[in-house]
Amino acid sequence: MWGGHGGHPPDEAAGAAAPAETAIARFQPGWVRYAPFSTTGLVTVAAVVGLAFQYGIAERLGESATVERGLSSIEAAGPFVAAVLGLLVLGVVASLAACVRYVLLYADLSVTDDGRMLRVGHGLLRHRHTTLDRRRLRGVSLREPLALRLAGGARLDAVMTGVAAEHGESSLLLPPAPSAEARRVAAAVLRDTRQLDAPLRPHGPAARRRRFTRALSPVALAVAAGATAVAVTGRTVPVAAWGPAVAAVTVAAVGLAWDRYRSLGHAVLGAGPQDATAWLITRGGSLDRRRVSLEADGIIGWTVRQTFFQRRAGVATVVAATPAGTGRYAVVDLPAEQAWALVEAVTPGAGDGWVRR
Repeated sequence: MWGGHGGHPPDEAAGAAAPAETAIARFQPGWVRYAPFSTTGLVTVAAVVGLAFQYGIAERLGESATVERGLSSIEAAGPFVAAVLGLLVLGVVASLAACVRYVLLYADLSVTDDGRMLRVGHGLLRHRHTTLDRRRLRGVSLREPLALRLAGGARLDAVMTGVAAEHGESSLLLPPAPSAEARRVAAAVLRDTRQLDAPLRPHGPAARRRRFTRALSPVALAVAAGATAVAVTGRTVPVAAWGPAVAAVTVAAVGLAWDRYRSLGHAVLGAGPQDATAWLITRGGSLDRRRVSLEADGIIGWTVRQTFFQRRAGVATVVAATPAGTGRYAVVDLPAEQAWALVEAVTPGAGDGWVRR
């Protein structure tokens, strides 16, 4: 037993020992294969092309005899072949640019947890360190853009108080990576294995009809406008010229509508063994699908709104306001009679008066 005169015990004098850090995730080289399934490659190519035109590099390349011969050969092959070759070249260049950018930004990634702080570090040439205070953690956002989702990948961000969602690198937990890995990291961060696997409640036939109506209406309007233009000009356009295009666009619109409805849903989880709060889980979108797990204690207000067409369809949008992340997270096209019941389930007492009405 310590028994000296004056001063402090050795443990106090040395200061409290720093909590041990647990590694949650580390960068894997195989994750680079997910880089081409984002828009970053196209953005990088566009930026490089813009700089080339700004500094006159594009003009000098265009005057090159080698480039001129190549362009002449492509033109001689016909417009269809030229378009296909152009798309292939653009795809290859954009994919390479995306992979290079991915390695520069996310190589040497590490995510650690000491019980109080989440620490995220990444970067090859310039290493970036971010510390996320667990006391400000309000949930996670699992992002699955369509192309990345088809490749089996996802990106994970933290929903933090005081960190705006548009500052993506500040709330990043995991860059595009295998979906299973993103879900594992989300469970470790939230200390709850239920969040990313909880089944979602569908929003019913009215929400499904709205998805199909909104997807097919532009196609119908475009066909009607084209038919009107042909009738006004008195020209005749063979079915073989426009039929396949209309059919392809219609099939794509139907597929998009079905995927948007299949992605739409929500759930409410009660307090778990280590949680003192409920959770709101909402998912929506197709081209950029997001599943958000939001802690009920982080919600500061609710809004239930209905547009004219939503009232006619009998659905409503429930918006949870929070000082974290985007500031608002919506449960879209929920059956109207369930709207305030959802609010009451997440925040008891908030929707009680409206539920009784």
